[in-house]
Amino acid sequence: MRTARSLSPLLLALALGGCAGAPGKGGPATLTGPERAALVADLERSRAAFLDAVSGLSEAQLRWKPAPDRWSVIEVAEHIAVSEQRMFENVTVKMMAEPLPDELRAALTRDDDKVRKRLADRTNKRNAIEALRPTGRFPTLTSIVAEFTVRRARSLDYVRTTSDDLRGHGGPHPAFTALDGYQWLVFMAAHSGRHTAQILEVRADPAFPRS
Repeated sequence: MRTARSLSPLLLALALGGCAGAPGKGGPATLTGPERAALVADLERSRAAFLDAVSGLSEAQLRWKPAPDRWSVIEVAEHIAVSEQRMFENVTVKMMAEPLPDELRAALTRDDDKVRKRLADRTNKRNAIEALRPTGRFPTLTSIVAEFTVRRARSLDYVRTTSDDLRGHGGPHPAFTALDGYQWLVFMAAHSGRHTAQILEVRADPAFPRS
């Protein structure tokens, strides 16, 4: 099916099981100034693009589907908000609990831009896993935007202030074999950007309601 235009297999390692608790604050300051600045820019840029893409739409526009097996704008927005929560908690809690195993460390890509470029390529489309599919968790777009805004603000605060060893922790990744914690947060920002592009594709459909 084309319903979940997503790189969900790339989320598989993160989507299994829930995580709880607060991000760790200890450890050495492993992020360089440029690394921190680049990730903050990714998060801010993708937040602004998403908020702009869903602004000013009517209920008819929000809920219109290009096809029965395709997502509406409001469904894509829900997926973005839910995925942000899951990815952030898995990186900052689950992955930070144990160092990256040697075999995964050896498989890490050293090019963070590979993650950005792969998610920007929407010719590679896959189905989202059940846990991240839209189910109408939020009654309105306003509630989705409010939830996403809070979660993204938390992500930004973490990236700006953390001393967690993000480069020394991480997890498996179906497309890259492994990503470190920093790269998973790059992925999180790029994921919302990827699905914002999906929203714009829906809006560009010739049959999209005019009002």
